[in-house]
Amino acid sequence: MKHDFDIREKVQGNVAVLVLAGRFDANVASDVKEHIRQMAESGRKDVVLDMQGVSFLDSSGLGALVASLRTLQNLGGRLKIGGLSQKVRVVLELIKLHKVLDLYPDAASAVEALAGNGAE
Repeated sequence: MKHDFDIREKVQGNVAVLVLAGRFDANVASDVKEHIRQMAESGRKDVVLDMQGVSFLDSSGLGALVASLRTLQNLGGRLKIGGLSQKVRVVLELIKLHKVLDLYPDAASAVEALAGNGAE
């Protein structure tokens, strides 16, 4: 019951990259939060969300981003977001979430930022 949404996980060094594609809405928000929580609890605490393929983001998706950020921070991890479409970036800026979330032009630069900061 993924509703035209895909989550793929890849690992680059000590950084877990989640490639998200499709509509990030109420149908999939809890799946994304749960996936990130499980990753963090299994030791993958530095996470990059590659959102280049996300075509739509609603309030549930926004909530999942904030909840995931808190989950990772509480476990000593970090969250970076890369590759936002203009439409999704505008949504984040409208509600000032770009001040809370670390946004990068693409996933590669987000991974670089995490990898370059050294281990916790």
